[in-house]
Amino acid sequence: MSTLIRRTPLRTAARASKLANEETCSRCHRPATILQWCKAHAELEADRRVATYVKRRDGACVACGDRKPWALEWAHVLGRRYKRIRWLPAAAVALCSADHRYLDTHPAEKRAFFRERFPGLVEELERLKDALPPPDLEAIITLYRGAA
Repeated sequence: MSTLIRRTPLRTAARASKLANEETCSRCHRPATILQWCKAHAELEADRRVATYVKRRDGACVACGDRKPWALEWAHVLGRRYKRIRWLPAAAVALCSADHRYLDTHPAEKRAFFRERFPGLVEELERLKDALPPPDLEAIITLYRGAA
C-alpha cells in the first residue's frame, strides 16, 4: 500500500519576505502592508470587526426583528463592491440569514425596503460611494478593535 504525501510548497512571496527579514502577514506569510496583514487579509479583518460592530449595534434583524445572535448577518445597503463605503457602519445593517438572502436576490425590493425603512440613506450612499476617499484599513481595524 502506498501512502500519499501531500506537500504544500512555500510560496515564493513568503520565501522572499523571510529571506529579506521583512514582516510577513500573520495568516499567509506574504509581505505585511497593513499592521500584521497583507492587503487581502487586512480587508477580511476589517470585514470581521465592522460586521461584529454592526450586529451588536442593531441587536436584531432590522426586517423581522429576529434576535438570535447566531442568525444575524452583516448586510450592505448597496453592496460590498463599493470599497469606499464598504466599512461604513451607516451603510450596513444586521439582517437574519433568510431576509438577507431574500433581499439580495430581489434588488428592486431591497432598494424599496431600505428607502422605506431608512429615508434618504440610499441616495446619500449613492453620492458617497464615489465621493469619499479610499478607505484607510489600518484606521478601520484600529477603530473597531473592541468590537471583535
